[in-house]
Amino acid sequence: MGVGPAWRSKVRAADQDIVDEARRVGEQLLASLEEGRRLTRDWQDDRLARAWVDAAMSDCLRALADLGVWGRENEVASDALWQVAGDQLCRGRLQLRAREKPLGYAGDYQMLAWICERAVCEDSLGRFFDLYFLDQAAPQCVRNRTRLIAAELACHGLRCPRRPYRILSVGVGPGLDIAKAVATLPPARRKDVEIALVDLDEAGLAYAQQQLRRLIADEQITCLRDNVFRLPQRSDVLPWPDDTDFVVCSGLFDYLDDEAATNMLATFRDQLREGGRLLVGNFAPHCPTRAYMEWIGKWYLRYRTVADLERLAESACLPARWRVGADATGVNLLLEFSA
Repeated sequence: MGVGPAWRSKVRAADQDIVDEARRVGEQLLASLEEGRRLTRDWQDDRLARAWVDAAMSDCLRALADLGVWGRENEVASDALWQVAGDQLCRGRLQLRAREKPLGYAGDYQMLAWICERAVCEDSLGRFFDLYFLDQAAPQCVRNRTRLIAAELACHGLRCPRRPYRILSVGVGPGLDIAKAVATLPPARRKDVEIALVDLDEAGLAYAQQQLRRLIADEQITCLRDNVFRLPQRSDVLPWPDDTDFVVCSGLFDYLDDEAATNMLATFRDQLREGGRLLVGNFAPHCPTRAYMEWIGKWYLRYRTVADLERLAESACLPARWRVGADATGVNLLLEFSA
C-alpha cells in the first residue's frame, strides 16, 4: 500500500482556492489513471494495476490532506473533485456506496458486511479501488473491532453462569460481532442466550437476524426497530432494564455529539445488571483514513481521543470500573465498563 495522507490540524486557504486545487488534484488523478489503464492493458495486469491504483489514490489523498480542510468544510471542494474524476471514482463499489449513502448514511450494514468480508466488485478498475479501500486503516479497524467484541462477548458469556444470558446490541449494523461471539460458544451455552438487536435500519436488522438464525432459535432473538439516537428519551423500549449481561454499541458514538453520547452511556449503565459488561467504540482523530473518508466518501465522523472518552464516562457517572482501550491499529478506541 502506498504512502497515504496523515491527519493535520486545520489550515485554511481561501475557499475558491481550495475548490480550484481540488479540481486540479482530480485532473491529476484522471491523468494517472489513464496512464495506468494503458500500461496495464485496461487493468488486466492484476499486480501492476493494484500497485498503480494504490499509488494514484495515495498521491491524490496526500494532496487533498495538504489542504488542511477537514470535516464538512471540505464538502464543496469534494464535489468539485468528483465533478472532474467522478466517472472513474464511481467504478469503486465501496467508495461509491459511501458517497451515495443509499440507506441514509455511509456506514450502513451492507458497507460494514462488505468490509468484514473483504468483498470487491467485478468492474475491471473498480475492484482495485475496492481493494485500496479495504486496505485502509478504518476498514481494518472495523474488522478488528468485530473480532475484539466477539471475543470479549464470548469469554464473558462463558464466565458468567447466568441463564438466560442477555445481550443487547444498539446500532447493530450487520451484527457480525454478535454472530461471531455466539458461534464461538459451545452449543449447550448457545441455548442460554437471549439477544436484543436495536436499529432504525430494517434491512440491517433482517440481515443481523439472519446471521443469528443459523446459530440459535428464533425465540432467542428480539429485533427492535427504533430511532437509536432517541434511546435516552425512550429507554422504556429496551428489554431487561437492570438485567442485561452485555451491551454492545460498536459504531453509533462516531455520530453522537457529547451531550447525546453522555446520555447514551447513562442509558447503557442503567441496563446492566451487577457483573454486566459494556463495550462502546469510537474512532480517534488521528485516523489515517480520514482524508479518504471525507474527500472521497463524504463520510464524516465525530472523532474522540482517549481523554474525550474518559470525560464522557465521568459525565455519565459511570462508576470507576471502566477503561479505554484500542484495537491493534490504535485508531478505533473502545470504552469498556463493568457494572
